[in-house]
Formats: sequence, C-alpha cells, structure tokens
Amino acid sequence: AHITSDKVISVSSGSFGVYPAGSAGDNGYDQLVPVQRVGKEYVIVRYGSLIEIIRVVATAANTVITFNGNVVATRNAGEVYQVALPGASGSAHTISATNPVYIYQTSGRNNDGEVGMALIAPLRDDGAGKVRFRSAASNPVVRAVFATSARSSLKLTRFNTNGTTTNIPITATSTVVASKPTVSIITIPVVANTNYELAADSFIQSSMVFAASGGGGYSALSGFEDALVAARDDNYTVGKNIARVLNVLSNDTQAAGLPLHLGTFTQPSHGT
Repeated sequence: AHITSDKVISVSSGSFGVYPAGSAGDNGYDQLVPVQRVGKEYVIVRYGSLIEIIRVVATAANTVITFNGNVVATRNAGEVYQVALPGASGSAHTISATNPVYIYQTSGRNNDGEVGMALIAPLRDDGAGKVRFRSAASNPVVRAVFATSARSSLKLTRFNTNGTTTNIPITATSTVVASKPTVSIITIPVVANTNYELAADSFIQSSMVFAASGGGGYSALSGFEDALVAARDDNYTVGKNIARVLNVLSNDTQAAGLPLHLGTFTQPSHGT
C-alpha cells in the first residue's frame, strides 16, 4: 500500500501473528516513517532466535536489492523481498538497494518463540548519534551499529533515580562488519528497568532484545532522524573579477538519495 495525506498522520503496521519458526509466535508492530526517512544502505545484526526474518519493501520500480554483496532480487514499489538471516547470533549482514527501501526485522533473544518485529533505520555517513531508552524488564541486551572510527567515543550513561548520572564503562569488544569495514557492531548487557543514553561521535543504530519464561521481544531504539540530510562545510577560492558558479550541495547527502535544494541563503556583499 502507498499512503499519502494532505495533513500530518501517524501510521503503524504489523501483525498479531509473527511466526519465525514452527507454531510459536508473537506480536510485531512498529510505527512507519515517510519514504524520505528511509534509505538505501543498511547493516542488520542477527540475535539469537531460531530463525530471523528480514523483509525488504521497495518504494520504486526496478529496485535492485543486494544482500551481503550479492544481487538477490529486483522489486517494484510495494513488493517485498524476504530472507532468513544466516549465521550465528551477533553476525552482521549488509543490505543495499538502488532506491530507498523499508526494512523490517523479526528477531528475539532465544529459540523460544519470544520474538518481535521492528522497522530498521538506515545508515548515514556522518554526524553524531544519541539514543535514550529504558531497558526492558527481563534480561535486556542492547546491540549497536556505529562507525568503526568512533569506537573510542562510544559512551553509555545511566540515569539514576536520584537525578544523577553515572558513566557505565563499555568493556565489550566491538566487531568490524566484514562486508563493510567502516561500520562496527557491539553487544552491551544492561540492567533491567533502567534509563540509559548511548552516544557516539557517529551515527548509532541500536536495538534491544529481552526474554523470560512466557515473555520477551525485540525492538529498534534508533530514531529516523539519522536519515536526514548530512550537510558539510564548503570552501572555495575565487579570483578577483572572475565569475564562478559554486555548487554548495555537491558534497551533501541524504540517506534516501533524494534530490537536495537550498531552503534559504544570505545574499553576499559581492556576487549573486
């Protein structure tokens, strides 16, 4: 389905019957974002459920989808490509497309059918990331995707009930994504029912799983503000009395690959 509106709306999508394997199932819902907030490049990390499913929804005709470096499908707008994630818990996979796509991940912590479904945020190539969240009540684990160069800046802060904060050392070892070395992943156990902030000098794509007897699930924590425009400074040298056209958008990007334009500008003292 393709939904449009002349007013601001909120749209959620999902199912009461998410069945990754066998007869065990759970609920999976997430709030959607506009097409301009999704992207063309993703890193997906496997958790510990028996079968983890990725669903890629195309937004344009003739969208070529690549999984771990191999072309696997071509889909038109609204069509879905589905794949079960291979490998062990903690393995990372790359998905790219020639047009913006939505990606849903069905995942969980254990092989017990306690799963959830979430819409995954795309990668972006610069900017700082910050995610605030409250951990789940049962054995929560947070997994983060971030720029490899920003590992030393990765910081976990706990918000205490008395109004103070505590810096929590991240002792876990990060792993470089083999098919995309500029990106790394890390798994961080956290205390249940606690407020945290995870930050780094790069984008952050984070998620959380939790599980207990008769309960559990999976959720994406990252907001889609990371899919906005990455604007970079421009430097030009212009000779006296020499006309030159300056393209200040040439080094800027938008995660969904959409065209960029100038919203406002200040007229210079000399020139137009």
